[in-house]
Amino acid sequence: MISLSKHIETLVNKFQDHHFYIGVSGGVDSMVLLHLLSSHENITALHVNYKLRGVDSDLDEQHVQNEVFKLNIPLITHQVTTEEKLKMKEGNLQLEARKIRYDFFKKEALNKKKSKIFVAHHLDDQVETFFLQLTRGSGIAGLSGMETQSGNLIRPLLSFSKKEISIYAKENDVMWREDKSNNSLKYLRNRLRNAWIPLLEKNNPNIRKSVFVIQSLLQENLNDIRADVEKLKIKILHQNKLMFDEFDQFSDVFMVELLRSLEMPGRVLKEMRKLRNAQKGGKINLNHLHPKFDSVIRESDCFFFDKNKGNTSPPKFDVQQVGNLPKEFTKDVIYIDKQKIKGELCLRFWEIGDKIKPIGINGSKLISDVITDAKIPHHKRKSRCVLIDSEKVLWCVGLSVDRRSVANSNSKEILKITLANKSD
Repeated sequence: MISLSKHIETLVNKFQDHHFYIGVSGGVDSMVLLHLLSSHENITALHVNYKLRGVDSDLDEQHVQNEVFKLNIPLITHQVTTEEKLKMKEGNLQLEARKIRYDFFKKEALNKKKSKIFVAHHLDDQVETFFLQLTRGSGIAGLSGMETQSGNLIRPLLSFSKKEISIYAKENDVMWREDKSNNSLKYLRNRLRNAWIPLLEKNNPNIRKSVFVIQSLLQENLNDIRADVEKLKIKILHQNKLMFDEFDQFSDVFMVELLRSLEMPGRVLKEMRKLRNAQKGGKINLNHLHPKFDSVIRESDCFFFDKNKGNTSPPKFDVQQVGNLPKEFTKDVIYIDKQKIKGELCLRFWEIGDKIKPIGINGSKLISDVITDAKIPHHKRKSRCVLIDSEKVLWCVGLSVDRRSVANSNSKEILKITLANKSD
């Protein structure tokens, strides 16, 4: 197996013309990484003091300062603000700390035209991530773990274990500080690291390497489908629909990654499989799972991703008194006999139970049946409007006109009614 030194030497040569920013916490992993990269000409160390462990946090910072001074490497430290500290305590501490750390790293990296950010994640971190994502029911992207390179972020130690890194530190007199909080079982990652994975390792001593191989294969699979996932994602965001012939040809792995790229949990796929075989008009309520879509509706040939529309209102309508009826009529304009109107006119969205007595047929008809017979797509049905007076429905806009109030040649006062902004 290639040594740590040789591996880093190859990497340094690959990015010889870049400025290196190195995340340095003071622990053994980041101190070894700093030592390994210290021969590069253009390098800056970055440290975050979270102010969470009292004097220990300050001692970590002091240790990093001492070591970079010995190596003649510049150091930039971010002192967590009161506001940031409050966010960490009120939210998910580890996630908030990660966001603060990477925001700081990326901001500093913008100061150089060509730069790389190096962080010290290693094989053990990768294995922990695998099991962490497994407990969350993640898809292939989550299980595949961290990538060695993602944009300008480099993780050069991913194929090396914590043990290998510690051996290098001892053999090369690299000084580091232990973070006592890493031993706490308060956090799930720590429980995995300190209890569960060691227990699994008793039955399978090679479990870390096995997980690494699995993750490598998953990453290859992910890279193979990523372009197609992105292409289909853009299409869905543009058209708000996924055709059944597309849905039917893709594997569950592909679909889970597509849903993840659309900011939906992978478990929605199971509901979509059921909806695919359901009747038209069935839907999945996303509730607050998605910032843009509130439901997935089954149409005749596709899933329609219905947008959150907020508190939408019916369009306004215009009333104009005219002297004569037109030679030809359409269902997009209605001519009403003013004397046959009861009370005020009102335009609203249709409701279950609404009925109309259409021109040309005997009896009445439910508005829901009028809409169904017109083959209006299900995602557009709830936005259909009706014009009513105090007693009856006069007009199902664009679809049907009630015969009881319609104007004729004997009408003395004729009202022409149109929509100010015509609805679909």
